[in-house]
Amino acid sequence: MTDLLYALQSQTSPVVQLWMSWMIFIFLAGVLFARQHPQARRALLALTATAFLGYIFWTMTGNVHLLGLSHILIWLPLAIYLWKTTLSKQARKHDGESDTAKYKTLTYRAFFLWVCLLFVTIVVSLVFDLRDIALVMAGGK
Repeated sequence: MTDLLYALQSQTSPVVQLWMSWMIFIFLAGVLFARQHPQARRALLALTATAFLGYIFWTMTGNVHLLGLSHILIWLPLAIYLWKTTLSKQARKHDGESDTAKYKTLTYRAFFLWVCLLFVTIVVSLVFDLRDIALVMAGGK
């Protein structure tokens, strides 16, 4: 595992390393909501699965730019799940009809903000991952 961390540090820019730190931070922030929200539990599980699968991809290829494959396989379904269960207008309308008071609580607002930040982080990451994979396939990385 230390070899992978060394490879990430030596083969990525400081901006990319900062982005990776942000991704880890926003995923781990799900611990604050894991007791009450299955979305947070699934995000933590996805982070763990991504690390495991990413390590497998790296040991097979030796290319840190292909770690994004694990993001695509695990985070894309997570993003769809977050959208359907929390962010979509339909999810908020359905949920809001059954319990409008919870939207007024600070804890739910914090949870909703976390889901929004996580969702945007995943989408941005997937865009960069697709770019990296395309560059690797074209011989650019």
